[in-house]
Amino acid sequence: MKLPLAPLVSLLFGASYLVANTIAYSYNDYNELDARYQIDDVLSERGFGLEARETIDVPFQPSLRAFLEEATTAHRRSMSEKEEYLEARADDKINVYAMFGDQHLDFLQIDSGMTIGALKKLIVDTGRVPGLDWSNFSPRLGSKWPGKKLDDDSKTLNHYGVKTESKIFFREKLTLTVTTPTDTPGERRTVTVKVPDDTKPPGLKKIVQELVKGAPTAPSAKVRLSRIPGDAGILDSLKTFRTSKVQNPDKIEITFT
Repeated sequence: MKLPLAPLVSLLFGASYLVANTIAYSYNDYNELDARYQIDDVLSERGFGLEARETIDVPFQPSLRAFLEEATTAHRRSMSEKEEYLEARADDKINVYAMFGDQHLDFLQIDSGMTIGALKKLIVDTGRVPGLDWSNFSPRLGSKWPGKKLDDDSKTLNHYGVKTESKIFFREKLTLTVTTPTDTPGERRTVTVKVPDDTKPPGLKKIVQELVKGAPTAPSAKVRLSRIPGDAGILDSLKTFRTSKVQNPDKIEITFT
């Protein structure tokens, strides 16, 4: 079958023009969408308002169906990340049981990132322990003696391994009167110190030396309980004061004899 040449050429030119225009409009639409996507991205990064911060970024898709599918996936991913974040924050909260001798405090809901110093302040703020003087107490982790030392106020509960339902026992310190020689011949000094009951004789000598210049810390310097006469009163350097039955307020003598 023969077809006239002129109509065929016109048809080809028309189709080419239509395809060219379609590509041009698609390109412009794509550039416009891409520009809007970049602007939204900048707004999201700069945090311009709540709506911008909660915007879900969806890359350009060639069809509406693909765009909706990608948007659904992005939304689910965003919700999952948000739930994980909230669960992590909830895990930061722990319940701690505090005890002062026979006085027990209810469980305190606190942040595991709280420092020991902040915990002490919180306990004071509760008003449950009137006239509380922290210099008289030593915090220990666990109700069983001696417990893990929590002596650094700048460290967090998490650092010390405090977990939910942990028990922190604030043990009363021993107030001791200590007499010690110095590096000056014939001189003896007397000081009053407050120490935890899990302190050992070498630890006491270091504390006394910080207060009395020239006080001895050598192993040859013995720590003796004054109320027990003679060598029987010399305390074992490997045992704690509680184990050695040092009481409050005992008198201690550091001696070379």
